[in-house]
Order: sequence, then C-alpha cells, then structure tokens
Amino acid sequence: MKAHSTVPRLSRTALIAPCGINCGVCLAFLRTSSRCPGCRVDDPRKPKTRTGCRIKTCAARRGPFCIGCADFPCQRLQHLDRRYRTKYGMSMIDNLRRIEAVGVRRFAEEERVRWTCGACGATICVHKPSCLICGQRRAAHQLIAVAAPGSLSRKKHRNQGPYGRPKKKECTK
Repeated sequence: MKAHSTVPRLSRTALIAPCGINCGVCLAFLRTSSRCPGCRVDDPRKPKTRTGCRIKTCAARRGPFCIGCADFPCQRLQHLDRRYRTKYGMSMIDNLRRIEAVGVRRFAEEERVRWTCGACGATICVHKPSCLICGQRRAAHQLIAVAAPGSLSRKKHRNQGPYGRPKKKECTK
C-alpha cells in the first residue's frame, strides 16, 4: 500500500479529533486512495463511520475536545481508549489530558515529533508497527501504552508486550 510521507497542507491542530486522536497518524488519513480528510474536516466524501461518529457529534461536549465535557471520560471514550491502548499503544484520554496541560498547538508539535520516522522522516501510522515508507519499526516508546494510574496492575503491565498484548512465553526446553 502506498502512503504519503508527509501530512498534507492542513493545520496540524485541525487534525486533532475531539476524542484526542491525531488524525494525521491514522491509516485512513495517510493512504493515497479514498483518503479521510480528518475527523474535524467536513467533506461529503468522508465515510459514514466518521461523519456519524458518536464521540464527534456528542451534544454534551463543550468546546472542540472531549476534555471540556462534564462527563469526561465517558463510556464511549473509555472504550475507544481501551481498544487503542491494547491494539496500538496509544491513549486518547492521555492525549486529551496533555492537550489540557500544554495546549493543542504544543501537543500537535509533540505529536509531529513523536510520529516522525527516524530513518526516512515520513509520518508513522499509529495502526502499523513499522513505517509505511521505509519499513523501519516504530521505536519502543511509541509501541507501549502509558497506563493511567490504577488502570493496569504493575504485574500485568510488566508482562505486556507491544500493543498491550501479553508477552510470549519463552520455551524452556
């Protein structure tokens, strides 16, 4: 599959979705065919899964991000966060808390640095374990989810491999 090596000319802050995901590192945004323009961009060609997203269209949200909601983090966001922590080593809730702490501009810059391939300079996809352009594996700090306090026990966290999956048992024979 071909993918773009850089983010198209769109404000990096506009690529931060209400749920806290950076659309600029999403496979749907990085691919060359049927590209999603990002969650916050209105486009009639956008897939229904993105235009009808219940988190994006939530009436309870105050402001552009879920962090402004009185019900933060709601069950929908917690479910999405748990799935992304487990499968991709990224937390939307942690992202939103970072946005609240440093602002969206600084967060977007930190994301640009975090998701840039050290080998070729391309944007790394959160949904893939290696760079779509050169094949370089993501750095270990990008693969391991940072557990929220109390969300994982020390033992469980210590026994997790990439994407939050259990580490493979070593053969003792």
